[in-house]
Amino acid sequence: MPPTIGGPTSLPARFLRTNSGPLDQRPLEQRPDVLVYSSAPLTEPLEVTGPLSLVLHAASSAPDTDFVAKLCDVAPDGSVGLVAGGGMNGSHRRSMTEPEALDAGTVTDLAFDLHFTSWVFPAGHRVRLAVSNACWPMIWPTPHRMTLSLAVGENGSSLLLPVIPHEERPAPAFPPPAKHERAPGVASEDRVVPIDWVLRRTGGRAIAGWSGDWASEFPWGRTRGTEELRFEVADDDPASATAWGEAITEVNLPGRALRWRGVTELSGDETTFRYRYTRELWSNEELVRTRTWEERIPRDHQ
Repeated sequence: MPPTIGGPTSLPARFLRTNSGPLDQRPLEQRPDVLVYSSAPLTEPLEVTGPLSLVLHAASSAPDTDFVAKLCDVAPDGSVGLVAGGGMNGSHRRSMTEPEALDAGTVTDLAFDLHFTSWVFPAGHRVRLAVSNACWPMIWPTPHRMTLSLAVGENGSSLLLPVIPHEERPAPAFPPPAKHERAPGVASEDRVVPIDWVLRRTGGRAIAGWSGDWASEFPWGRTRGTEELRFEVADDDPASATAWGEAITEVNLPGRALRWRGVTELSGDETTFRYRYTRELWSNEELVRTRTWEERIPRDHQ
């Protein structure tokens, strides 16, 4: 399975400008490297409330492998809504503080939660479980390409749903948010969250990123800022995944302009993560101070 499985469909909808509900998972599930298991259409509503637990009987060809699972609601029109999900690094199957590599090719029991949900699958809908080895860019990819296999059937992998009796219930009433009163002379423009993700795939590489800005007016001056974040990974070389981010904050005062700039760079190889962060302070377009922090961190089965 390649490391580029994921994209914006893997991110919470609240962070995305163009979506207010469950994101349609079809762009992800239509990839041949995602394992998908669906129930027959339901003859009556199925109500699920509580923690979701999953046990995978799985084998991977790589010693370091992430396992990602998503519970989805498949509508009669084919749209696929994300209900809940979770993941586990296979090296953490026994301990998160003392990780150990998988025995490549050997079936291993992996138990983890898909968090908590309260959801009604309507009659005519199907319950779906999708399993993959990546959730990029939410989760940094493991450094190996791999082949995944799952044991299914009577003694195979299992998903436990906390089903409760379904009945019609009144929707909760939420009071409107309190009106926010701004102080005299204060105004702001916030355009960072929600964000517009841009995903581009070309030549076996995937690049995902976003950018945003904000500004505020005060009686004493104006502040503004920009933020940008970019992730990149190649299907044939997941160990070389990178992330780059820049944040700039400007404060404009009478007779003086200050600017803080921070740049984060993350990269790595099969054994090591590399971290580099540079911070700059400018005053009236003159560099006042700069400092760079660098560190190499062992991957330790991550």
